[in-house]
Amino acid sequence: MCSASKRPNRSGASELFELLVTERFAKELKKLQSSERERIKEKSRVSQENPLLFFERLTGNELFKLRVGSFRVIALIHFGKKTITALSVGLRKNVYDKL
Repeated sequence: MCSASKRPNRSGASELFELLVTERFAKELKKLQSSERERIKEKSRVSQENPLLFFERLTGNELFKLRVGSFRVIALIHFGKKTITALSVGLRKNVYDKL
């Protein structure tokens, strides 16, 4: 796993969640067009400040989804450790089949 650096938020009040990505996520992201990759990266960065504003819990599961157009990022969020681990990314119609 590789991780993004931690940065203080604009208000300086609390620390951002650390964004970790799995090899699988990185490989799937690399297959997408550059414009799609950038949209997903930007939304992931924005969600680090308060993940619950952007991520929704999957029903009957400990995983969360982040919606970016027709794409979904599947992630595991550890609130105690303040980490978001991106597990998979793909089109809405088939990303859930990979779980």
